Amino acid sequence: MPGPKLRILFITAEPEDQIRPNNTLELQVIQEALKASGAAFEAQYVFRGTRKRVVRELKSDPHIVHFLCHGETGGLFLEDDDAGSNLIDADWLIDVFAGSPSLRVVFLNACNSAALARAIVASERTRIAAAIGWNALIREDTVRKFAEIWYGALHDDITTAAAAFVTAQQSSILSVAELPLLAERPPPPPPPPGPGLLPFTPSNVPVADIDLASLGDLVINGRQTLDTTTGRLSVDAPHVFRLVEQDIGMPLAVYYVRNLIVRLSAKLAISGTNACVIVAQQEILIHGGLFADVKTSGDSPGGFRSDGEDPPLNGPGGGGLPSEQNSGAGGSFGGSGGSGTARAAGTPAATKPTYGTPELVPLLGGSAGGGGFGGSGGGAIQLVAGQRLLVGSYGSLSCAGAGGGARASKYAVHTGHGGGSGGAILLEAPLVEIAGKVAANGGGGGDEDRGADGTSSADPTPSGHRGDEPGGRGSGGLTIHGEDGPLSADDSVGGGGGGAGRIRINTRNGAPVVTGIISPDLDTACTTLGKLNLREPEPEPAPSPEPAPSPEPAPV
Repeated sequence: MPGPKLRILFITAEPEDQIRPNNTLELQVIQEALKASGAAFEAQYVFRGTRKRVVRELKSDPHIVHFLCHGETGGLFLEDDDAGSNLIDADWLIDVFAGSPSLRVVFLNACNSAALARAIVASERTRIAAAIGWNALIREDTVRKFAEIWYGALHDDITTAAAAFVTAQQSSILSVAELPLLAERPPPPPPPPGPGLLPFTPSNVPVADIDLASLGDLVINGRQTLDTTTGRLSVDAPHVFRLVEQDIGMPLAVYYVRNLIVRLSAKLAISGTNACVIVAQQEILIHGGLFADVKTSGDSPGGFRSDGEDPPLNGPGGGGLPSEQNSGAGGSFGGSGGSGTARAAGTPAATKPTYGTPELVPLLGGSAGGGGFGGSGGGAIQLVAGQRLLVGSYGSLSCAGAGGGARASKYAVHTGHGGGSGGAILLEAPLVEIAGKVAANGGGGGDEDRGADGTSSADPTPSGHRGDEPGGRGSGGLTIHGEDGPLSADDSVGGGGGGAGRIRINTRNGAPVVTGIISPDLDTACTTLGKLNLREPEPEPAPSPEPAPSPEPAPV
């Protein structure tokens, strides 16, 4: 946005031939909500709004326009020069909004304004991304409370308008019929694909020479599995499978399909040892679960497990080993693992530096925690869709690290093993929408009990299943580094928590639509955004040259 502050234009209308609303109270509530959120904003006002006053004040080019007035289907009531009602319709609003290039959101706090909100965002003459309107007659206290929550959740970031709307909906006690409508501008259509599988060149994998006619829809119902070592799918679906070698020696198990659809309450579990890539010619829709999570010290698809040897083969960021005097360290990847705590005579098990690239090229997963029972690192998943990739409101995509184990029999007192780091998630499509959960969290460190496996929430992973063991917590949300394993009162030493994995989202414009949870958080260096490498449209074939005219025969 062009300035450091969010510019909001409030427009009130109180025609004398209609019931007068309490606009003063609503404005006061909204300002208090904005101030409490810490937002940097600049409020401007049009009181007793007429058409001329609205046009004049829109020259300030606000980011949000908020109407407080009466309405009817298809229009709002401003005032005329005699303080009577003056109905304005969608065409008039679009005309005046067209001259405000920074305007992104219109809030219509007026009865029966939902149709007007739809019409505003459908116009190509403005750059308005979203409009909020009401489907029926509404009470003033209802409108006031919803606006208070929405502005409080918005802070000063206009791009969070949709997410703030969801927050206000969830916080409301209104019935579904009473809730307002959020009308959003449809996303731009994907670029024309031309010949070939995708309209862009994906990371890490080839897309040439794929027989498009052999691709079908991979639809997941119930619990299904995909084994990246054998290439086997537990559900029959027309697809092409290829094993692609990377320069680092980590193979990719690549599945090419037409569409991938994970139904609500269904789950696709990724297993095996190779990283997993699913390329869909059209769409990927995840309404259930898709996981490359790992349990205990088992195999990780594209990640690393602990073999307990010295030196261990637990990955580039694998945690240091435990001993009788210290616990195992957590695995590192995008974030650092927690160190393994030592008793008085010992030395803490060291963590290794973070590794990998923000772009997730090449594609590999997380590292294991220290110890023979160190939690495995999260796996690696790349999802590529030619048109759209959606993680629905109840969908979950996770590559979590496993919790560190507990091994009391070898030593006189408990010595915990480290939690595995989160894995890797790479999403590529012209349009990516995340309404559910996408997570690559580290596992908790172990002690008297095994540390908890990484979760799909934005909270750090607990150190043990009961949550009361002294192992270090794994990563989650804004916490990208695993917690150091503490020393308990009974001289037990807890394993370090696993660090965060990495998430990368590449879209056509570099801006996915996010109303759900991404962990590690978008505000950390472990989750990054980028733009697709779009293919140029195929050039039109050059016209064939006209044949040269035959020479005229010479006269005899």
